[in-house]
Amino acid sequence: MRWIGMRHIAAATALAISAPGLSPVLAEPLRGASGEVVARWQVADARDGVVVDGGHFYTLGQGRIGKHDKHTGREVAHWTANVELPLRHFTGGTVHEGRLYLAHSSHPQLPVASSIEIFDTRTMRHVASHSFGAGDGQVNWIDRHDNHWWVCRAYYDRLPEIDPDRGSIYTQIIKLDDAMRPLEAWLVDPALVAARLAPDSISGGGFGPDGRLYVTGARTPEIYALEFPRAGSTMIWRGTVPLAIEGQHFSWDDGEAGVIYGVVPGSSHVVVSRVSAASPSAHP
Repeated sequence: MRWIGMRHIAAATALAISAPGLSPVLAEPLRGASGEVVARWQVADARDGVVVDGGHFYTLGQGRIGKHDKHTGREVAHWTANVELPLRHFTGGTVHEGRLYLAHSSHPQLPVASSIEIFDTRTMRHVASHSFGAGDGQVNWIDRHDNHWWVCRAYYDRLPEIDPDRGSIYTQIIKLDDAMRPLEAWLVDPALVAARLAPDSISGGGFGPDGRLYVTGARTPEIYALEFPRAGSTMIWRGTVPLAIEGQHFSWDDGEAGVIYGVVPGSSHVVVSRVSAASPSAHP
């Protein structure tokens, strides 16, 4: 484990949208929102995302989960796939009541199937599983908010094997009860899909301290703020916060408001940033 250093990044300027017919205001950062990198850790497992709780962060690699001390970056425990538990592709999750909940996908094996795999954060033992089976998109992450579970079912223009009849625009945010049964579902703002997500989809997601749902694309250095509509079935893209990450799954630190953990898979870095509070009115 190696400490890389501390640096700062300025609030980013507007990013251009090339898709025709889209309002350029949607490319602007959220009013008043900016990112400041406060720490970087080089971690071999920092490939598919990171989850954080009160004392540790958990890196998601291929068939491996690393548990690291938040203050030193040192790995203190890990879990590795085995013959009995051949889990290879963790895509995002959260910690709730001492358990690490992770979305898992069988991709690239066909048919693509999804599940939620549950680990004891103290021992890193696998303790439970909830299978969604094959079809109806790929479950990419799970979060706990407002006494419900929330997942993203992702579709991809570039991965027709997940569903040959559906592409990125069919990606949905789904609200579940405690038994992980679906209650409600929303599509993602088509402007966000066209401008930032397609031909990929939402890779990571979690509810921020302002109550908005924030999501990432596959490799983009930013997160996107979504709000639920007053009526209808499509979430609204309220703005963008630039961050020094490369998409994948990220995690808000519930113990330190505005602090977010993300990854840079190409250089195996976990990046810790402090995000300034966004204005309730996202558009300038």
